[in-house]
Amino acid sequence: MAAQDREQPRYCEKCFSLVPSDKEYCPECGAPMPTGGYTEGSDAEIYPELARSNLLRMRGEYEQAKQVCLALLRRFPNNATANALLGDISAEMGEEEQAIQWYELALEISPDSQAIRSKLDSLRTRMSEREAAAGARLLGIGRKGALTLYGLGLVALVVVVGVSSYLVGSRRALQGPATGVVEQPLVVDQPEAEIALPEPRPAAPAAKPQLAEDQRAFERLSQSPELANRLVAALVEPRDRRAILTLEAAPGEDPKTVAAQAAVEAVSLLERGTALTLRVRQGTQLVLVADVDEDVAERFHDAGQPPHGWPDQVLTNVWPAHASGAAAPSPAEPLGGGQPPADPRPSEPPGGEPTPEGGGT
Repeated sequence: MAAQDREQPRYCEKCFSLVPSDKEYCPECGAPMPTGGYTEGSDAEIYPELARSNLLRMRGEYEQAKQVCLALLRRFPNNATANALLGDISAEMGEEEQAIQWYELALEISPDSQAIRSKLDSLRTRMSEREAAAGARLLGIGRKGALTLYGLGLVALVVVVGVSSYLVGSRRALQGPATGVVEQPLVVDQPEAEIALPEPRPAAPAAKPQLAEDQRAFERLSQSPELANRLVAALVEPRDRRAILTLEAAPGEDPKTVAAQAAVEAVSLLERGTALTLRVRQGTQLVLVADVDEDVAERFHDAGQPPHGWPDQVLTNVWPAHASGAAAPSPAEPLGGGQPPADPRPSEPPGGEPTPEGGGT
């Protein structure tokens, strides 16, 4: 493998982040990076497809995520990350046998990957524990396991004694009457031990398909590395040509900066004249909603490094009013100049003295 391939960034198998080639651990999650050599179709080369498949997996759209990975493996069958991601998808779908096969294939390609080996060992342990628990329930071994075994043994002993007595009595009855011989079989008046069968596991609900227009917008925006890790959903409103994007901000990140960076990238990918609204969430909380000034965002995209305070120029109609969490800032000067804001203080009457409320001088 050429030296330039070894210098490409790698793909973290735990958090799906790009990691520089000189790093031994992922700076995002701390997972150790594999030390084996690279194969054709490195993670950096197919990163957009891997990120898209992982995003579909996190949204529960398992069949679409699986198809993206299978398409990658048709082109690059020796990519360990794609095999491991298919193992994750199969495990979450409940197809544990297939998940084990995908993890084993990934380990054959990258035998030094501790992350993949840990997933494989954990899955095998869970399957072994579940099979042992199912077997225990099938045999009636639970919190009263010892008592159940004792009862089964007693029932078996009584049955054996009864059958033996019946056979002995039948043989002696053929030979003639005899005193003290039991001529009737013993009747065992004891119910059989109940056997608890494992309950069937309910099938996972099928993922609902997206609208075609929303899906096309989501796939187009997910091709950008800057949006792939943040974009959660895309909604296209045909009545006023508006795109509504939902983004994910990590804890501690400034939602306004995240929204402005996504806006600058998104306007370059959407059709000219499409209005853009951004929603930013942190965990399960919606923390910011804002519209985007398309002209300003395009100029910042073409200019490269934006100036200080640029998010306030890109975003409009921001909710909440002070989304960054700081004290109420003064409005930023619009790009290219503008009029200063009006003085909010009440005006004083001529003469310099204010008029008292509700009366004259």
